[in-house]
Amino acid sequence: MKISIFYFSGTGNTWWVTQKIKEIFGEKGHLVELYSIEKKDLNWEELLPIILNESDIIGVGFPVYGSRIPFIIRDWVKNTLCLFSQKRKKKIQAFVYDTMAMFSGDTPLLMKRLLKKGGFQVKQAINIRTLSNLPQMKSMMTWEKEKQKKIFDNAEKKIRKFVDKIIKNKKWLMRRDPFTRFVAVLQRVTFIWEENRFRNLFTSDSNICNLCKICVE
Repeated sequence: MKISIFYFSGTGNTWWVTQKIKEIFGEKGHLVELYSIEKKDLNWEELLPIILNESDIIGVGFPVYGSRIPFIIRDWVKNTLCLFSQKRKKKIQAFVYDTMAMFSGDTPLLMKRLLKKGGFQVKQAINIRTLSNLPQMKSMMTWEKEKQKKIFDNAEKKIRKFVDKIIKNKKWLMRRDPFTRFVAVLQRVTFIWEENRFRNLFTSDSNICNLCKICVE
């Protein structure tokens, strides 16, 4: 079986999970190709039709941003991946995974819904806990090496179960209960408000910016 996985990783957690998925599929004799959607040298117009024709299953992985799908992969899936898949008569099997620090809400199901509109059949959509990358929220950070190892060990166990479900074509859809969806909506509204507030605090003048990056520091 040939699997193609498209992913976006902000700080490395999703990259690690994606590599682990490839490794476990490989142990079971399946071929996996990985594609970072951030790579600028990929010609999707030429590449995607070939990938979709040659793949038995495709996967989509991303980190969770406040119970939301990051714009970069949401827009790519909607405007690129689904655009090409809709031209195909046969539905392609797909799976979804996201990485989170504590709570992802119904985010994997949001991606499932988006892929379904593109003609994909999604039977597995889950979240996988990794490390928090929000130092401004100290209570969520895990500094001790032993605790970090435990988180990644548990993540690997979940990934192995995930891969097994995919191979056996069994359903595994997480975060479908009403309470989770309600909390996810609240979190999305809060983060959208916060994001807009911060966007209004910072501006840049493209006429005088020389990319010195002092403002970034």
